[in-house]
Amino acid sequence: MDQVVAVQRGLDKLQAHVDTEYERGHKDAIREIQEQKDHDQMKNIVIIGITVVLLLCGVGVVMLQRYDEKQKHWGYATLGTILGFWLR
Repeated sequence: MDQVVAVQRGLDKLQAHVDTEYERGHKDAIREIQEQKDHDQMKNIVIIGITVVLLLCGVGVVMLQRYDEKQKHWGYATLGTILGFWLR
C-alpha cells in the first residue's frame, strides 16, 4: 500500500512539473507571437511613412513648374515605383 502511495505522489509531482513546463512554454510562445506582431506593426509604420514622404516628393516635383524634364522624370519614376510596390 505504501508503494502505491509513493508512486501516486511521484506521479503527482511529475504531473505538476509537466504542467509548469507547459505553462512556461505557452507563455514563451505567446511572448514570441507578441514580439513578432510588434515587429510587423513597426515595419508597416515605416513602410507607410517612407511611402508618404516619397509620394509627396514625387507629386511635388511633377506638379510644380520650376522643375525641368529630367527632374520631372524622377518624379514620375518615383510615383511609378510606389504604385508598383503597393500593387505587387
